[in-house]
Amino acid sequence: MIESDNFSNLFAQESPPSKSPTPASEHRWKVLLVDDEDDMHAVLHMALKDMEVEGFALELHDARSADEAKKVLAEHPDISLILLDVVMETEMAGLSLVTHVRQEICNRMVQIVLVTGQPGYAQEQEVRADYDINGYRLKSELTAYNIYTSVSLALRAYQTLRSVREPHHEPVEQAQISLDEAIEVHRQWREKFKTAATAGEPLDAASLRRNDCCDLGKWLHAKGRLMYGSKPEFVKLMARHNDFHLVASMVANSINDGEYTDLQKVLNGNSQFAQASIDVETAVMKLKFFLSN
Repeated sequence: MIESDNFSNLFAQESPPSKSPTPASEHRWKVLLVDDEDDMHAVLHMALKDMEVEGFALELHDARSADEAKKVLAEHPDISLILLDVVMETEMAGLSLVTHVRQEICNRMVQIVLVTGQPGYAQEQEVRADYDINGYRLKSELTAYNIYTSVSLALRAYQTLRSVREPHHEPVEQAQISLDEAIEVHRQWREKFKTAATAGEPLDAASLRRNDCCDLGKWLHAKGRLMYGSKPEFVKLMARHNDFHLVASMVANSINDGEYTDLQKVLNGNSQFAQASIDVETAVMKLKFFLSN
C-alpha cells in the first residue's frame, strides 16, 4: 500500500502545465491502469481525471491483476497506454503481462510504463534490457508532474507510431543519414544546454520539440520511413527519438524560464533526459545491427 504521507503529499509538490480547451471531438486516449492496490488507482485517477494531451481527454480503464488486464486489452485493442505495476497476484505478474502484450498478441504500439513500489523485483536497467517497455517510475518518487510527464510522453509516442503505420501519400525528401553522426549529435545536446544556461541564451523549445527537424528526424520521416517503416527496430527508434525531443524541449523551457538551480538534476545521469538520450542511442545501434544483417 502507498503510505498515507506519500498519498496526501503527492499533489502538493508540483503542478502539471495548464491545459488547452478540448475541441469538439469524440476521440479520447484510452489508458489502462493495472495495479492491485486501490490507493494507487485512486492516486492515478486523481492525477489524470482532467488531463488532456494534444487537446484530447483520457478514458481510464482499471484492472487489478494481469488476468483482468488481458480481458480489458481484448475488449479495447486500441488502448494507447498501460501504467503497470510489477508485483500483483505474483511477483512477476506485470512483466508476464508485458510478454503477453508484446509477444502473444503482438501489440508493439501500445506504450507500457512500469510503476513499481518494489524495485527489488524489477531493477530498471535489467527490465529495460530484457523487456520492451517505454518508461519506468518508482511509486515512492511519484508526483503529479511526474505522472503528467510520463503519460504525456507516452501518448505522444503512441501518436507518432500510429503516424508511421498509417499510409503517407505526400512527397518526402530523400534525406541521407549517418547513424553514427546522429548518435553524436544527440549526445552533444547536454553540453549545448549547459552552455545556454551559463550564457543566458534563449533556446527555441518549440522547434526542439519537433522530431522532424534534425538530420535523424528528417531521415526517419523520409527515406527511412519508406524503406524500413514496417520494421520493429525502426518503429522503436521512431518512438525513442520522439521521446528525446519532447524531453529536450522541456529542458529548454526550464532554461528559458531561468530554472538554473535544478539544471544539474535535470541533466544528470539518472534524469529523464539522460535516459531519453541513452534510449535513442540504443535504438540507433539496434537499427544499425538490423541493417547490417
